[in-house]
Amino acid sequence: MPYHSAQIAQLRSEIFLLSIELHQHAIMANAKHVRNNLNLFFEMLSGYTSVQENIVSNLWSTFFLCVPVVSTTLASVSRLFPNKEKDQIGWLLIDEAGQATP
Repeated sequence: MPYHSAQIAQLRSEIFLLSIELHQHAIMANAKHVRNNLNLFFEMLSGYTSVQENIVSNLWSTFFLCVPVVSTTLASVSRLFPNKEKDQIGWLLIDEAGQATP
């Protein structure tokens, strides 16, 4: 692979582990707020409660802080992310992207 070496792979792994540790510290330092946001987030996804549009993005950000990788099928993405607007997902990787319509 171009631009790949054992040293770069080692550094990449160390940076990833440090970033996960940073997330852990941020979550623990704000545990009460994170727990409240996650409770409301799951209520929102389940349809048990309606959430004001101005806090939906914060709820998604809290979720992605705790769960940095989410997997879904292309067929169900609109149901999984009903309140997401354009340009609100930082990184999106699509496997079998030929199945996606533009």
